[in-house]
Amino acid sequence: MWQAMTGPHDRPFLSLFGRLRESTEQQLWPGFRREATTDWLQPLEEGMRSVGRPELGTLVLALILDIEATDDVSRADQAFDGFLSALALMTNGKGGETPIGVATPNGADEA
Repeated sequence: MWQAMTGPHDRPFLSLFGRLRESTEQQLWPGFRREATTDWLQPLEEGMRSVGRPELGTLVLALILDIEATDDVSRADQAFDGFLSALALMTNGKGGETPIGVATPNGADEA
């Protein structure tokens, strides 16, 4: 999901999101900021619910918004990889499942 939302193919959607979000008078779409955030947050929370931490969807959304604001995909990708590694340690240490996209001990990605 991360690559789909932040990769080059869908980056124009992030740019459009930024233009709509930054419209000070919100003439094009009143209430866009709240609607877009809650619309994006639900699937991210569902993904994090699979490891018992739906509230962490907010952190993933913050990283996506960071890319939109700064266009620093490399830094956000590194932060996301670190987030997944920390999450894997937390969930594996408690008997949870490895999050999708995190390398397992044998080196294969869970997907």
